[in-house]
Amino acid sequence: MKNIALIANADKDKNEKTKLNEELIILKEQVKEEYSQILRINSDHYETLLNFGVYEAREGHLEEAEKLFNQALKIKEGDFTLFFNMGNIQLKWQKIKNAIDFYEKAINIIGIENTTVKILVPYMVALCKIDEWPKVEKVTRRILKLDKKNMKALAMFTRSLRENR
Repeated sequence: MKNIALIANADKDKNEKTKLNEELIILKEQVKEEYSQILRINSDHYETLLNFGVYEAREGHLEEAEKLFNQALKIKEGDFTLFFNMGNIQLKWQKIKNAIDFYEKAINIIGIENTTVKILVPYMVALCKIDEWPKVEKVTRRILKLDKKNMKALAMFTRSLRENR
């Protein structure tokens, strides 16, 4: 009897998850439609281009995100968030030097002293991919100053010290 109740609860949970997934899909479609509607009214609405690009990137639609970010770049070039997100797309596409360029533009806008671990880790990863060990060391020192227990930074810091000798 206990097993039957467990199976019934499992089926109920599965049905609830399915319903939630369906609702999530509908909400995502509504968000996308709202962004599209704003851009139909004003194709140069910077905040919408940026937010829609972030949304598309999170959904895995990197080409569409890049198009939106490029359109936003034509309107407002000096935005940290825009450069950071462009860097993330380039890193996912393994266009490492482009990613580094975007990350450095983003960091230069806000200043290295105002960066966070979230910003610095992908930059560090990109630098590691092209063996920029002196820069890796500098970036990992900053990460470790912010988060002493960041294992990824600790590992890269150790490697950068070894590679710089």
